[in-house]
Amino acid sequence: MLKSEMKSGVSSLYVSPLYPVLNEKVTLRVFVDPSQMKWVRLALIDNDNICRYCSYKVGTFGSYDIYQTEVVANSKALQYWFEGVDCYGRDIYLTRFGVRKTLCSWDEAFVVLVDLDVPSWTPKSVCYQIFPDRFCNADSSLGAHRGDYTFDGHEITQMPWDGKPLEYKDGFCLDFFNGDFAGIEQKVGYLKELGVDAVYLNPIGKSRTTHRYDCTDFFHIDEKLGGDEGYIKLIEVLHKNNIKVITDISINHTGIDHTWFKSALKGGKEEKYYYKNDNNSFDCWFGVPTLPQLNYSNNELRDIMYRDENSVLKKFLKGPFYQDGWRLDVATCVGNHNEQKACHEVWREVRKEIKSISPEIYLVGEDWDDSTRYLDGTQWDATMNYVGCSRPIRRWMGQEDHFFMDRGNGPKAIPSYTAIELKEHLSTQLNALQTQLVYQQMNVLDGHDQSRLHNHKEIYNRSLYEGSLMLMFVLPGMPCIYYGDEIAIDGFINSIEGCRYPMPWDESKWDKNMLNLHKKLSQLKKDYCSALSEGQWEFGYCDEETLEFRRTSFDQTVVLVLNKAEKEKKISQIDVHNMRDYLTGEVVNEVVLQPNQSRIFVTC
Repeated sequence: MLKSEMKSGVSSLYVSPLYPVLNEKVTLRVFVDPSQMKWVRLALIDNDNICRYCSYKVGTFGSYDIYQTEVVANSKALQYWFEGVDCYGRDIYLTRFGVRKTLCSWDEAFVVLVDLDVPSWTPKSVCYQIFPDRFCNADSSLGAHRGDYTFDGHEITQMPWDGKPLEYKDGFCLDFFNGDFAGIEQKVGYLKELGVDAVYLNPIGKSRTTHRYDCTDFFHIDEKLGGDEGYIKLIEVLHKNNIKVITDISINHTGIDHTWFKSALKGGKEEKYYYKNDNNSFDCWFGVPTLPQLNYSNNELRDIMYRDENSVLKKFLKGPFYQDGWRLDVATCVGNHNEQKACHEVWREVRKEIKSISPEIYLVGEDWDDSTRYLDGTQWDATMNYVGCSRPIRRWMGQEDHFFMDRGNGPKAIPSYTAIELKEHLSTQLNALQTQLVYQQMNVLDGHDQSRLHNHKEIYNRSLYEGSLMLMFVLPGMPCIYYGDEIAIDGFINSIEGCRYPMPWDESKWDKNMLNLHKKLSQLKKDYCSALSEGQWEFGYCDEETLEFRRTSFDQTVVLVLNKAEKEKKISQIDVHNMRDYLTGEVVNEVVLQPNQSRIFVTC
């Protein structure tokens, strides 16, 4: 553990229980260096005043004394800091930003939310994202075939499984490889061997395109995949194998072939479900003409989508489906249109309705930027963590940021983050979140909306990439593998079609070493669940090339040393005495790194 006069945080190491309910007794701990501190106490914000409580020594943890205070969770949030006097007689304050020797402000307080209804399974899990059309085909009677229909003036292209996705101008998102639910079922053994605890499925509702964000019927599953019955069977099989199911949906818009929109075009009652322009046309999401945006100023629409007992969002969470969560597409757009700003209102209502079914249901919103405004305990459980995982890792690898790209040419190679810059980016995002929700985030490197990092040949360095994978698994939250990353699937980077190659099931085309690394990291998440689920996180040694990141619980420690030094490097400042390298099993007493090598050390 890194030395400091005092240490605390909002994690299982320092707060028990970590998710208290109203009026429950809560133990708040602080670790004190007895050589530096004379005494310590808790300062709790209570009814707009500070109440100070004695902290009592209850044991030791390494070279620290453990002090704790028991309080009652009698409000929506416990807000507190620790204060004391050091061996020189100086006042010392410990806030969520660390130790300071000047009076702290109230907004620096640790915060423990009370009655926070988040899933218990997500911090312990490894997720796997599947783009259904491209994962596995097992039922030749299903799928889309040329001549079945046209969409937006274009015909279906039926693709061979060993083919490459077509660019939009050639395929119009109608280039079907015809993956299906039966194919996912067929590969459940593969998922279990990989260490997967949850799958995240891109949209599966009735639709016209391969991506299925153009829904034509929210209440039924696409027959091309297996329909309602096929989905029920898939969930049953996955659940029997202890795999949860999170499914993508866009309640922001429909497709132009949706029955509502067809009625709206004829002046039917559903006309009020959409936004109309002054010229009597319908407004569409980001101007995409096939995706008319839904208008949440209409209460009937809200009832249909999430408030009624048989609403869209509730239907698939209850029998006979029993889905485990929703991934919420373009979630920051829902309910926002010109002067109407109803997004937060809608998500608060959605959470209230969904969590009334079960607090274990997972709500993860899509947002590529800082999502703290949605992660306050009243809206989403998590975001797909682009801003706190994918974007900083890509900069560490030397890839241009997503929002600086020329969309027609793909990302450029640019000067990479130093370890100091990476630490600043990561710590800013981790500290910005309500701390209990840090452990709920869906951490991603790749996904269906951005090129695969390993396909960017100009910047790809295998050792750096392996270190980046290690970071995704060690960061607080649930790591999510995008299908095929584990075997280094092929692809191109100039458009998003290049990240949607069909999964090759010919093992001769697999990178077996990459697959084994993913398996080992999934096993790490299970073997060191105590530390890696809700254990404390902290940064340690850092220079321009190397960064130490630790996760700690009472019985486990995991130390990631992330490194891009081009020469062998020995670092005496990182304490790994009597720990072992998780990937090799070697017991170590010092950190020695080969060029660009990152390592994970664990308690023996």
